[in-house]
Amino acid sequence: MLRSLQVRIVGGRRRRLRCEGGSAVVELALVTPILVALLLGALDFGRVFHHALAVTGAAHAGAQWGSLSLANSQNFTQVKAIAEAHAPGLGVTATATSICRCGNGTATPNPQACNSGCTGTLRVYSSVTATRTFTTVVDYPGVPRTIAISRTAQMRAQ
Repeated sequence: MLRSLQVRIVGGRRRRLRCEGGSAVVELALVTPILVALLLGALDFGRVFHHALAVTGAAHAGAQWGSLSLANSQNFTQVKAIAEAHAPGLGVTATATSICRCGNGTATPNPQACNSGCTGTLRVYSSVTATRTFTTVVDYPGVPRTIAISRTAQMRAQ
């Protein structure tokens, strides 16, 4: 008599396990799309910050090379090429300019043209603006599909 009672308990447990196995598959089917959406969101979040850092680094690299000398700060094609080469394969485009400012903190009459309208020392800056258009992997509702990333770096020419 004791033996038949144990068989019934074991048999009852087996039936419950079969029912729980089916519910686990249903739970997995319900949770999987949510997990995939979170994974894709994290992927895009990481990618946009990686591209923003690459654009920032490209702008800094170009401005740094331009700041090495006054001649470098006027060589816009080389500054542009160095900035774009700093982030290969990402499609970063750069524009280079030279900006002049007075040494006493006041702006020159025309900051883009290095004319000597300063009362103090004229200071020349290399300015690089790097840009890239980022596109998300998935089209999220309420979030733009493309994001323009633009960074500007300025360094004084030595």
